[in-house]
Amino acid sequence: GKLLNHIGVYSVIRGHADRESIRYTRKLLAEQDRKVVIFPEGLVYEHNDRLLEFQNGVAQMGFWAMDDLEKAGKEPALPVVPLAIRYRCCADPQPY
Repeated sequence: GKLLNHIGVYSVIRGHADRESIRYTRKLLAEQDRKVVIFPEGLVYEHNDRLLEFQNGVAQMGFWAMDDLEKAGKEPALPVVPLAIRYRCCADPQPY
């Protein structure tokens, strides 16, 4: 956990209005000019060929961050780079 926190990872409570994480994401994007990686599906599942519905609020955080940028007198630009991660388990993921 310490390593993940050190590189900037933070958790989000899925399926709920996690206001603390939303505020932190907006702060990173608008005030600190940081990049944020978001997995909009919100979970990992075993069907790589199907895209799940995005969690509510993912796009809204970007719009809020753009509003924050504009209020701060910065150019309201927020580049979005879509990508997909496909993974393959090479062995049965059974507990030890």
